Amino acid sequence: LDVYVDVVLNHTAGGELKSKNSCRTDSAYLIFNYPFGSKRFPKNANSFNPSENNNCNQSPPYNDNFFSFANDNCTDCPDVRDSLIAWGSFLKNHFGFNGARLDAVKHINPNFIAQFVNQAFPSGYVVCEYIGSGDEIRNYYNQLAAIGAGRVSFFDFPLRYALADMCNNSSGTFDMRSLDYAGLIFGKGMSPFNVSTFVENHDFDRTGWDGTIDTAVGGHAPVFRDKHLGYAFILFSEGRPSVYFKDYFDYGLGSLIDTLIFIRHKFLGGNTTLRNGLDPYYIRQDGNQDQNLLAQDIYVARRNGWGNQIGGYIVINDNPSQWIDVWVDTDLPVGTVFKDYTGKDVNKVVVGPKPGGTKNRIKLWAPPRNFTIYIADTTQQINHSPVLSKVEKLNAFTFSEFKYQFNASDANRDSLQFSFLNLPLWINSTSTGLISGIPQISDTGIYQNIIVTVSDGKGGVDRDTFSIQVYLNRFPVIQELNDTTIYITERLQRQLLATDPDNDTIFFAFIQRPIWLGIDSLSGIIAGIPSPEDTGAYQVIYRAYDSKGGADTSSFMIFVKEKKDTLIYTYGKPKIDGIISIGENDWRPEWLIVDDPIGDSRWTLVNEFDDLFFTYDADSIYIGAKYTLVNNTLQIFIDTGQDGGETNFNSYSGYMGAFPRNFRFRREDNIDLMIAAWNRERPRIFKIVDSNSLEITSSCSRAGTTQAEVAIAWNTIFGLGPGLVPPYSKMKIVAVISGGDNWGAGDAAPSNCDVELCPPGNDTLYQGPDSLINLYIAEIDKNGDGIPDPTIVISSVKFDENSSLHFDEIYISDNYPNPFNSQSRVDVIVNKETNLEIKIYDLLGKEISTVTSGKFKSGKYSFVIDGSQLSSGVYFMRIKSDTKSQMKKIIFIK
Repeated sequence: LDVYVDVVLNHTAGGELKSKNSCRTDSAYLIFNYPFGSKRFPKNANSFNPSENNNCNQSPPYNDNFFSFANDNCTDCPDVRDSLIAWGSFLKNHFGFNGARLDAVKHINPNFIAQFVNQAFPSGYVVCEYIGSGDEIRNYYNQLAAIGAGRVSFFDFPLRYALADMCNNSSGTFDMRSLDYAGLIFGKGMSPFNVSTFVENHDFDRTGWDGTIDTAVGGHAPVFRDKHLGYAFILFSEGRPSVYFKDYFDYGLGSLIDTLIFIRHKFLGGNTTLRNGLDPYYIRQDGNQDQNLLAQDIYVARRNGWGNQIGGYIVINDNPSQWIDVWVDTDLPVGTVFKDYTGKDVNKVVVGPKPGGTKNRIKLWAPPRNFTIYIADTTQQINHSPVLSKVEKLNAFTFSEFKYQFNASDANRDSLQFSFLNLPLWINSTSTGLISGIPQISDTGIYQNIIVTVSDGKGGVDRDTFSIQVYLNRFPVIQELNDTTIYITERLQRQLLATDPDNDTIFFAFIQRPIWLGIDSLSGIIAGIPSPEDTGAYQVIYRAYDSKGGADTSSFMIFVKEKKDTLIYTYGKPKIDGIISIGENDWRPEWLIVDDPIGDSRWTLVNEFDDLFFTYDADSIYIGAKYTLVNNTLQIFIDTGQDGGETNFNSYSGYMGAFPRNFRFRREDNIDLMIAAWNRERPRIFKIVDSNSLEITSSCSRAGTTQAEVAIAWNTIFGLGPGLVPPYSKMKIVAVISGGDNWGAGDAAPSNCDVELCPPGNDTLYQGPDSLINLYIAEIDKNGDGIPDPTIVISSVKFDENSSLHFDEIYISDNYPNPFNSQSRVDVIVNKETNLEIKIYDLLGKEISTVTSGKFKSGKYSFVIDGSQLSSGVYFMRIKSDTKSQMKKIIFIK
């Protein structure tokens, strides 16, 4: 095992005494006498930049002010330079370090670095950290090479940034072709022997042992998703790969990295042939063969072999949902078998050239957001032992089914057999590695030294020892609910109750329910509002369960009856089937909130937003969008009125979530919900939290390709329980047709001047991020009762002669709400033409206002009572027609 030392030459901290610097007016701890050290290398103010010894040079990057990062060592000063070289030699010769990592060489004169390397570490591996562009790193290396230190290596930061973009972007919009020439080797022509590749390090991942994040120096910008893709790339490719210790030991990638290192050491030698030398042809799972489009989803390359390493192919697929085949050239003969050493694909066989071609071909494959590595199978006689996935302790609970599946991998893909020793009597086992059983009270306790063995039938085995702890678990007990009767359009809310003798957390779930009834699994609150078509009897069956397998089941009946009112306030909802139809049975006309003008898109009619629909019912919100796009993105941004959210969706401005785009919002329009669909894919739904995105697609209903339809439950949005919203809730909505990562938009609905073609003189094309300031506002709960307001008024009064309901001339509803504090409403149904007058009077009979006065034909009418000029108190509303007069009491409260 070679051990390298991390050498910091640029700066020194921890002086004993303060001293003024003659080149500056301030002071710092610049006196180093090392009273408890060797005392061999004392330092004073002139040992640090700026120093009199180098004419007070403060020119960056090599002579920083001494306060910029600890005290900047004056490597132009002979005594400092010599002491650092002597110290490095001590590290090399006394401790026997095999090499070194040189920290922050960007800020150190390359002349000194060359001296240090050649004198302190004349042999061994030396790698430099230079955080900069590819050109900057290459230029620094060339300076070292010109003065005799060309054997040093540099960390490949440009490649790391590209790999981080690929891994963190799970939307499938990363262009994999950019990896062909990313980094120092293929991008800047540096030798792979002078390049160290990496996916992560301590500067990007600043998570401490206790979970805190240290951002005191630099930013925290880790690869937080699909890191296996990055490691597949660097452990396949040329260069000297570096593995971050947390990825191996803490983040669960150790087994994968071991496999990739094995493949690299055994097979992957020689130089690289990129895709342009392989004549690739791509075929996607859905049959798409658009080569330009699919090339953006695939990285394919070949290591050509060297000595005993025969080389191989890698395929990395960025598409989030579909596998992709890729045909490539090979120099091996027809009939050669290639094996995927990651175990994801079957063996592939080399065939002859394509029509008109000269080279043999082989069809490779990779699953969505994953990779494969193919090696010509010349190792069939080598048997690799299977490898068990280790487990130390398993937990079981009395009266609950215990089940655990042991897993193992085998490089030869042999059929594996499992066997067990010392299993407790209540457990059954199979040769496939499954153990199961139901322990009783007498089985409580711990069972140790259980042995599991896996064998491949060829002499290869692996085994492990584990234990099983059986805990006593008593089941929850439900408190029975009585049957209940409600009327259509009225909200039902009931509390499911249960107790647990062990005080375990209890969860609730439906086994059978009416479609309009929802449940909060943690609180046990069930709620819903039946529609007029939901009359009837419903049996509700539900269970209460703990996290250990214990459960109790019960049921009750709900009887939904028809209302006798002539006006019913209710909801409607569309069909979520991917087809937007305007009509009573799908999207009602009044739910069209934005009819976007045709031809206002910057990106022509093939990238145009058409119509935006919005409504809600007692359970969910519903959003529909009609649009046209090609290789672009539909995005719908929603401010649900909650605290937090995001105002800048550019990944270079701190946004780390899916679908980063160049959009800004005002602070009062913080976006906390996003719907997005790339090209013709189905829409995905995200919560926006802490400058990141949390996908909630699985908990929502969705459909569509160019007609997107989405349903999101209130409880998913607010978490208050089924059908509950914050009082006086409002939602703000805007939809856009956007481009790729960190692009802006070509069309917006409602229209926004930063996006679309503005009036002459106001066009803001290409002037920074698109500021979306015009959003549609939907008022959800005007009366503040925490329940979504009805969206539909239905009258049961029929105007035909055979109607069973009759009235002479008019029907007048009670005003609603009543009492009220701003506005109230009264509905009137006129059976035949009449004069109609509605007036408001106070308690003394004084006329206060006229709501309406005029002649009305038969039909339904709704009138608003404006309370803005009223004082709190009781008033009377008189409704007078040609044949009758009525008085109704109304109450106004400010």
